[in-house]
Amino acid sequence: MAFEFKILFKILVCIRVDMESINHELSVADVALIEIFESRNAAREAKDWVEADKLRQRLEEEYGMELNDRANSWNDKEGRIGTQDGPDYFEVSILLL
Repeated sequence: MAFEFKILFKILVCIRVDMESINHELSVADVALIEIFESRNAAREAKDWVEADKLRQRLEEEYGMELNDRANSWNDKEGRIGTQDGPDYFEVSILLL
């Protein structure tokens, strides 16, 4: 079993690339997402749970996002992942086969 895991580990390698190391320009939709994240974070800090929940619902319905508040992360239907509190809201994952 350990041998199989080592082989699988060698075959599948995930690399996280720092956003600053690649030329990545944010789309208009990405900028809108960041604004919603920042508004939601401000509502959560102010303990305005109704507003925070409305923004969460908007992210889920309009952008197809799945939020994990405990892990402070998100993913979307396009397979992108990221954090909810910035400054790097978006992470790039590359899967090498």
